[in-house]
Amino acid sequence: AACLDADHTLAVYRWQTGALVASKVTGPKRIFQAVFRPDSDSTFVTVGERSLCFWNVAGSVLMGKRAQLPSSIVAEIGGTTANTYLSLAFGTPQLTFTGMSTGHIIVWHEQQAVRVVKRAHTGPVFAMFTTLTDGLIVTGGKERSGKSSVKLWDSQMAKNKHFTLPIKNDATTANMTVKSVSR
Repeated sequence: AACLDADHTLAVYRWQTGALVASKVTGPKRIFQAVFRPDSDSTFVTVGERSLCFWNVAGSVLMGKRAQLPSSIVAEIGGTTANTYLSLAFGTPQLTFTGMSTGHIIVWHEQQAVRVVKRAHTGPVFAMFTTLTDGLIVTGGKERSGKSSVKLWDSQMAKNKHFTLPIKNDATTANMTVKSVSR
């Protein structure tokens, strides 16, 4: 298990015993999610405020590699490398998908961005989930219309089915946002 404490220390614990395996101070940027690859006990990814890092646990050491955004992709997503990543999901080995506050999804091979799914949602992509068995990807986010939606994508993030959540117009559901999805 990986977690982040108030002192901005990223820590990995052995889930069976609760023993600390490795830790590292990550700096002042907030991390929103840390997820181990489903096919690995030592590789995980963190997403956060202007932060995307690919980690490997080597004994008692955490080794992190920052994401690499080629200039062509930087231009496609608005000309800045200081993006906020809100969610992530995994595809086939070494393939990672990250949902951004801008609504874009970036497809990564290892630490290198290979493709952008522009406007996957028209607002922030708060949640992502995939299974390695069939590769279908579920995303949840906010749309510019103010409504929340869930989308089911194929393994290439090319085709999707879109489900807008029916929201009653009352105070308890007016600001409902999808923050977690599963299949």
